[in-house]
Amino acid sequence: MKKLSIICAALMSLGFVACDDTSDLGKMQTNQQETVMQAGGIEVFYLPEMSGQTLNLEDLKGTDIPVLGFTTAADPETGDQFILPETAKVSFVLEMASDENFSNKTSVDLTEGEDGKYFIAADAMYDAYAKLFGKAPNPNTTYFRVIGYMSDNGQLVRFGNPDTYFAGTSKVVTPIDLNLNIETEYYFASSLTGMSLTDGTLMSHSDSHVYDDPNFSFLITVTDTDVANDPVTWYIIPGSQHNAQGSKDLCWGVDAENAAATSGALVLGGVAGEITAPGNYQILVNMEKGTYRIGYTNENLYVWGAGTKYKFDTAMPLFTDDYSYYTGMAYVKTDFALFGEKSTKGLHLGATASTEPGNLVSGSTAQTIKVEDEGYYWFNVNLTSMTYKMFLINTIGVCGINNGWGATEDAALTPNADHTVWTGDVNFDSAGEYKFRANNAWEASWGNQLDNLGFDSQTNLKVAEAGTYSVRLDFSSYPFTATVTKK
Repeated sequence: MKKLSIICAALMSLGFVACDDTSDLGKMQTNQQETVMQAGGIEVFYLPEMSGQTLNLEDLKGTDIPVLGFTTAADPETGDQFILPETAKVSFVLEMASDENFSNKTSVDLTEGEDGKYFIAADAMYDAYAKLFGKAPNPNTTYFRVIGYMSDNGQLVRFGNPDTYFAGTSKVVTPIDLNLNIETEYYFASSLTGMSLTDGTLMSHSDSHVYDDPNFSFLITVTDTDVANDPVTWYIIPGSQHNAQGSKDLCWGVDAENAAATSGALVLGGVAGEITAPGNYQILVNMEKGTYRIGYTNENLYVWGAGTKYKFDTAMPLFTDDYSYYTGMAYVKTDFALFGEKSTKGLHLGATASTEPGNLVSGSTAQTIKVEDEGYYWFNVNLTSMTYKMFLINTIGVCGINNGWGATEDAALTPNADHTVWTGDVNFDSAGEYKFRANNAWEASWGNQLDNLGFDSQTNLKVAEAGTYSVRLDFSSYPFTATVTKK
């Protein structure tokens, strides 16, 4: 241990993070500083493949990208050259972000090559890129910076200090094109409005690229009269076939033996699906997986369980504007299930012993989902994919120009009794941008527009001038809103 102590002392003199057996790898940094090329006894440099203003991952897919190298450097105060211990290993983490503040970022480890260069597989860089921007094959300006570490005898230290970042740069990145066979428009045809190729009605789709959201939906009302003699039939028309010259063989139906099934695989050129009972329905199709599901439409989902004492009168609602994505705040204690009404009738969602975490099943087999921590959770439920995410909300505050994007604590807001309305005063020293976020971290945040807040939105909110503002964040109705009023 004496050798290591000497090394640690030397590293401290060069501006290293204190030696211990832990790393700050993956932790959210609390302070930001300008990126440097030299610190802690090393100098970092990008290799030619990363030195330009553009980076085309489509051209590089299947290859390893040489990213950077380093050399030892002299102490700028003493002129002493840093000597890397023979047993030490240097590693680097490449951080990527969608904005220059790195408020939305992800990180990937670089692999050391035999020639002292550090690489990353183009496919791995694409995966990181997709976390920031999605799967759409559109170029985006991407910001890069590097964190350096040295390990020796089980000890890990960071070059510089906890806020030292090397080699800050940005470039326009062209992602890998997945070449998914998904059209941008699909039409729903039924026997209620006509079954010719020109009779279909455009299905609903989100604003996301179809690579990121391959789900399309359609609402249909079926009456007793409509199904008095025969079922209502339907099929899906791709936009390219929605014309008089189109081909039904290139449209999507279902398997002939399961025409009346409420879910299953779409079949190219298959028979028309059947709806046999009256009701208000949503037809949901996933054109990447080639599946469909027919479900009842519900204005809300209700979070029921131990937190409501297994009663429905206090069950908190989740909200939707498309009958597919439901979101909102709800109190959970030990377990919960989701219901489409404030009763056991209708839609019932839960899990079984064999259900993968984050996935839902419906119907009589659905059981309550267990949770470890009691509290108020933010829910994102996707009935198209039958999945959910939930985030325990301990605090909500304002993060942005008011606190250096996390350099200090977020400006805390105070919740009402059911945590659906949060209020407080926030001081902005200047005009700029900000977001609401939970737990002083970026796992759960809200942006977009004050009159239509979006969860995990890449769009920041803005304040026009410096001053103290009264802030009210409202999750009690949909769309979620905020008011920010100068005092």
